[in-house]
Amino acid sequence: MNKKLGSNKNLPVKKENQILSACLYILFAILLVFLCINKISGDDDFFWHLASGRYIVENKTIPATDVFSYTTAGQRWIPFEWGWDVTTYLIFNAAGYAGIYILKSILILGAFFLFFKILEKFKITAGLRIFFLLLLLFGVMFRFTIRPHLISYFFFALLLYIILSYKYFDRSNHKILYYIPAIFLVWANFHMGVIDGIVVYSIFAFSELLSYLFPGKLSANDSAKPDKKDLIRIFIILACSVLALLINPANVTTYAYVYSNINLESLKDINEWKSPFDSVFSSNAFVIIYKIYLGLAVFALYYSYKKKDVFIFIVSLAFALYSLKAVRFITDYIYLASVFIFTGMYYLVNNLKNNRVKNIINYHPAGKVVLMMIMIFLLINIPNDVFFNEYLGYHRIWGAGADENTLPVQMFSFAKSIKLNETGEHPFNHYSIGGLFLWNFPNSKDFIDSRYINDKVYSDYDIIDYQKPGFENKIKDYNIDYFMYYVDILLQSPQILKQIAIDYLNRNNSDWKLIYWDDKSFIYVKNTPEFQPIISKYEYKYINPYYFLYQKQIIESALANDRETVIKEVRRKKSEDPNGFIINRIIEQYKIK
Repeated sequence: MNKKLGSNKNLPVKKENQILSACLYILFAILLVFLCINKISGDDDFFWHLASGRYIVENKTIPATDVFSYTTAGQRWIPFEWGWDVTTYLIFNAAGYAGIYILKSILILGAFFLFFKILEKFKITAGLRIFFLLLLLFGVMFRFTIRPHLISYFFFALLLYIILSYKYFDRSNHKILYYIPAIFLVWANFHMGVIDGIVVYSIFAFSELLSYLFPGKLSANDSAKPDKKDLIRIFIILACSVLALLINPANVTTYAYVYSNINLESLKDINEWKSPFDSVFSSNAFVIIYKIYLGLAVFALYYSYKKKDVFIFIVSLAFALYSLKAVRFITDYIYLASVFIFTGMYYLVNNLKNNRVKNIINYHPAGKVVLMMIMIFLLINIPNDVFFNEYLGYHRIWGAGADENTLPVQMFSFAKSIKLNETGEHPFNHYSIGGLFLWNFPNSKDFIDSRYINDKVYSDYDIIDYQKPGFENKIKDYNIDYFMYYVDILLQSPQILKQIAIDYLNRNNSDWKLIYWDDKSFIYVKNTPEFQPIISKYEYKYINPYYFLYQKQIIESALANDRETVIKEVRRKKSEDPNGFIINRIIEQYKIK
């Protein structure tokens, strides 16, 4: 067995306070569960994944072309996360949101348990273990959303646990490596984070080769060296793992498709695909924490230098550089580099010359008490949303299900109630609600959604959305017959209504009729015979946020000439949305009862 990191041979034998340690572990587990309980907010990817899973289950086939958007119908679409889609759909169908949150909790608790076991193998004391896990938690908690990357976070931890257990602690237990191809087989059908995984294992394999070729130069004297048989086994497992990646519905085409997708021009407009050093993130808490982690990488690099460990060096440096490409990759870096950062920090602590300081850091109960107080503070302030929303400036809502304040749940409830999708065939929907559209209307196709599978459609969407030259022709070309708009910044920036197509729809109110609105969403239908039954029953002729903001004379004229209709519309909207900001301002300004 290898000599363990940071030996305590120069320290007097001490015992952990088992009660305090147990309290730490319990509090940390509860904290993880609390952080798993938040509403789906401002991100509707969850819903198109459900819609995809439903389609696969009901049709018993995995599509190879787009079946969800009429603008790209029949074009290539590979649902490379189909395993996640089917799993979450089946769970949601059987247990609703409760089942989904249980799955989320299992994956996150499982990942952190594996990190806990890794740190335990390195003989890191209980207090420091929880301290390091809290640092990791602060780095990744912003990505605790119900999306398939959760699978990758679990498999990152599992892969590291296997590699590190074998490399640093028990090379005789080579059977543990045999699980790796099976992990890649499952992973390849759930999330493309598997590519990061195979990169990590490849770095491990080639670092082992370098240790074999250059003993003493690229491996520390206190670590076991691989022999020829070890290398053969490791590279056979690498080959099997690469083959496992190809066992998916589209084989190698999947990875070519993913590569083409991540190079779409449209992604440049999406925040999560921008560099973490983009000015838009200058004050974002999660990016600031990431930058701190970049600085902390010096501990991993220092440790790799002292231990002559090329594996730690390459993984830490490679994923740090990789994370510079886009915000969505920063969590991958933190997950993969954190263990090496923490072992490097612990190595420095245990090489301090002052044994008293070492004992205080490693064993003094005061540190555990402080950690417990921090976690209790978090447990109190997470359910009331203070911690995220006030301290970190990050929108997060305690609870389960869809957050009606950031997703247009009411609009879709109304649209379903009048079977809007059965009357209209060619909607124009805001891209951020495409997933909700697909989930709520299983037999209808949207204009666009957050899969971003076609640059031309996204460009046309942008032309229509912002009334750019030629937008009216685009509306005709796509034969759009109704608009479902989500304007999440309406109350903060009401001028947005003059910039987007809602301005056009109101200026052409003889051709387009408003049938639904609230503080963040709108439905307009084309004035055609097919829509007449809906228009006659639900049209807002006068009570309209656009008119209230920019054409008050329409409301004022109606109050003088068609007061009965105005009052009817006000009462209807007030009954639908009693706490609506805009409707209550209209009532207040015009003193309508």
